[in-house]
Amino acid sequence: MKQRRSRRFDPDRAVRATFDAFVAAVTAQDFAAFRGLHTELAAAALDRERFARNAQRAASGGLRFRLLGATYEGALATVTFEVARQVGTDNERSTDTLTLVRDGERYLIQES
Repeated sequence: MKQRRSRRFDPDRAVRATFDAFVAAVTAQDFAAFRGLHTELAAAALDRERFARNAQRAASGGLRFRLLGATYEGALATVTFEVARQVGTDNERSTDTLTLVRDGERYLIQES
């Protein structure tokens, strides 16, 4: 009989999964998926029109996202990422953050 190895929670992997799902929801313009990545309180405060504008730019190739890193404090993770935007022949870059909260074996967006 094979024994199952207990898998230890890997916060970096969980953050990466949430970030990748965040990018996928935005680039697919999928508000329901995007909303599902948020805590109940944060989801209630989302602005569908703002999401639609940003998602349209991302879907058309106007925005690219890159995870830069995460810092952890208890159940919270502060995720820093880069947003690159093509403006004419220039590539503008800015950084932004998401605050995630651990929910079992995953993270949910608490603040964006």
